[in-house]
Amino acid sequence: ISNIYTNAATFTTGGFIVTNSTIEYNGTVAQIITAGDYNNLTSTSTGARSFSTTGIIRIYGTFTKGTNTYNASVGNTVEFTGNVAQTVPALSYHNLIVSGDRQANNITFDNSAVIKVTKRFVPVTIFSTGKYITTGSSIEFNGTLHQDIPAFNYHHLISSSTGTRTFSTAGAVQ
Repeated sequence: ISNIYTNAATFTTGGFIVTNSTIEYNGTVAQIITAGDYNNLTSTSTGARSFSTTGIIRIYGTFTKGTNTYNASVGNTVEFTGNVAQTVPALSYHNLIVSGDRQANNITFDNSAVIKVTKRFVPVTIFSTGKYITTGSSIEFNGTLHQDIPAFNYHHLISSSTGTRTFSTAGAVQ
């Protein structure tokens, strides 16, 4: 299987990853990107998208968000993992995790708009020679409840909304 297209309102990944596969949400209706493991994830067409509020959406390859409108949904967890170079798109996440054995591959944070986090941001550093690239990017903590701001080299760090914030004591917040 090289590509799976879904134009239905819902889709279940089945808990497997097919190497070099792409799951494409291409419906003209609103679609929920379901929890599961994706090699490559693409969104096209005109329907609004939201992330599942149960389980974890793990992306091992690329995530092409398209021009769809993404609705923020409390409870979603999106994890960029694997051992390839990845870009974290500027979207609104409840929980955003960046992990995996990156070796020499970089993680780039999209600088075209603000990356928003309403609950947790977990940048796990497991690099040999790869690094986080944050040039021009903005990460906004915009939750209404307490949020921990982890040690990380932010380009622009924004805190908004009514929630309290605690800076990490386990490293530098730069």
